Amino acid sequence: MYEVAVVIGASFEELERLSCRMPVWAPDLPQYRVVAEEAWASSQQGGERREITLYKVYPEEDSEETFLSWLGTIDEHHGKYSHNPPWSALEVHGVANSEKITEALHEYGVTEISALSDGFRASRPDSISSS
Repeated sequence: MYEVAVVIGASFEELERLSCRMPVWAPDLPQYRVVAEEAWASSQQGGERREITLYKVYPEEDSEETFLSWLGTIDEHHGKYSHNPPWSALEVHGVANSEKITEALHEYGVTEISALSDGFRASRPDSISSS
C-alpha cells in the first residue's frame, strides 16, 4: 500500500512526524517551509529520506477548492503513470469531506472514504490504482 498525505491550511502541527510515514503535500507557508527545508537538507546529507512537496496557495480559495485544485497534480506525481506502485490511499488533513470531494475522488477510483479527526482518508483498491 502506497499512501500520500495532503495538508490543507495552516493549523497542522505534525508535518515532520507525518513525513516520516509517507510523502506529504503541504501549502508553501513559513511553518511548513522550515520543516520541508530541514527534510530536504537531511536527505541530501544521506539522512532519512522524507518527501515533502510544497504547493502554492491562493487566498481566494477555501479548503475544499484548494484540495480539488491540487488533486490532479498529486495523482499525476503519485499515480500509475509516475509511481510504482501508484497511490492507494490519500490521508487528507485540514478539510472535511464533501459531496464535491467525494465525486472528484470517485473519478480517481476511490471506493472508501473514512473520517479523521481533522480530515479524511480516501482509499482505492490496488487493482484500480495500478490498472
